[in-house]
Amino acid sequence: MPGKAHSLSLTRKSAKIIEVELDNGEKIRCTPDHPFMLRDGTYKEAGKLNAADSLMPLYRKLSTVEEHGRNGYEMYFDNAANRWLFTHWRVAETVYGTKRDIKGGLPAVIMSTTRTLISAIIVR
Repeated sequence: MPGKAHSLSLTRKSAKIIEVELDNGEKIRCTPDHPFMLRDGTYKEAGKLNAADSLMPLYRKLSTVEEHGRNGYEMYFDNAANRWLFTHWRVAETVYGTKRDIKGGLPAVIMSTTRTLISAIIVR
């Protein structure tokens, strides 16, 4: 379920870009002040990350009738609550305040997977 970027906009001109390389070889290009959530729930700027830092993992799956009463809805594991939650509920809470405040449909949201460890930071 890899995501695609959408609704891109210019936030800064001539911003310095660094590359964060994860333990699996994936690379993320971002500004040095881009926040990453660490395993303990705190945030650290990309430019201050080091190989010893462990990023918060993002686990996703599709729901099943047997487990959750409905098939095919994307779910994510909420590390703080220690349980699986529906992604669309989280979107509703973030965008509209609470999932009970929604009238009508939700906008589509695409999330990307974050790996757990950083192997290197490369400044470009």
